[in-house]
Amino acid sequence: MSTLTDQAMMQALSQLDLNKVVSDSAGPSECALNDRALSGRWLLVAHDAGAANVMAAWLPYLPDDMHVCAQGPAARILAEHFDPALVFDDLSEACSVGIDVMLTGTGWQSDLEHDARALAQQNHIYSIAVIDHWSNYAARFVRHEKTVMADKVVVLDLAALEIARKALPVGDYELVIWPNLYLQHQVDEIKARMDHSEPSGKLLYLLEPMRKSWSGEQEAEFDALAFFFTKLEETGFAADKTIIFRPHPSESDNKYLSCLAADIPSSSAWQLDRQTDMAQQIAEADAVFGCCSFALVIAAMAGIPVYCTIPEGVDNFRLPHQEIRPLSVLDQ
Repeated sequence: MSTLTDQAMMQALSQLDLNKVVSDSAGPSECALNDRALSGRWLLVAHDAGAANVMAAWLPYLPDDMHVCAQGPAARILAEHFDPALVFDDLSEACSVGIDVMLTGTGWQSDLEHDARALAQQNHIYSIAVIDHWSNYAARFVRHEKTVMADKVVVLDLAALEIARKALPVGDYELVIWPNLYLQHQVDEIKARMDHSEPSGKLLYLLEPMRKSWSGEQEAEFDALAFFFTKLEETGFAADKTIIFRPHPSESDNKYLSCLAADIPSSSAWQLDRQTDMAQQIAEADAVFGCCSFALVIAAMAGIPVYCTIPEGVDNFRLPHQEIRPLSVLDQ
């Protein structure tokens, strides 16, 4: 298991106790965590990259007796921090070692985390669910019309807290804030790599699946790209610049190739690149674009201009961070 020594992380942890419970009236208040949740064997369960990255940053502050059940993008991320003997891809097998506390993500790409919470509920295992984003809160806990909450629901900032209070069902669970150490680590790393001497001539677009269609003709992520390309043509913002497109961990490179080859402004060079470290890509970018990616928040917190490519007038969630500007103001 790796150890994080970043001073900013230590400071963030000291400022926000992992056991603070959010009350409806007075805000965060101290509350002792159930003894059962402090001791015993933990199981981390994750599928999506977002939750896995957030969990990995907490590892130095969680109990040492810990196993992992991971699939999808999370498997590679969490495997880097654990002995292979402690990592499983089958939930039943992972639970066969005896689990006292279950810490799960709340992603949409798989039923793994939902099934884990259901199993925890059935077997009286204390469960903690991490919401690592700012969208679709209620739906994260529903599969096949069945809602399964955790004993504790963790959000990562005050904006997420306000969304959770409005969106999540009333129930017998705690709603808490834990510090987003992954975000802090990424921001610090990007700032350390940034070169402010002159523009790099690079723009970064963070691709992601949107799971819907705005136009009724194609997936919404392609509508966002079309809006992006139109705006670049209108403003000339990307003239003589290289546009780096980074695919989402859950998507193949082939998904976007024909669209990019056909629609990118002729004055711009482009490349599809998921191999370069994302922190390095953000640090080198003159501006970052995308729809709702967590990495947009990272870039914005690092002080890089960030633009949301969701078209105007579309009824769709937008990240609640004022630093992320609508694409309509590009080049103003």
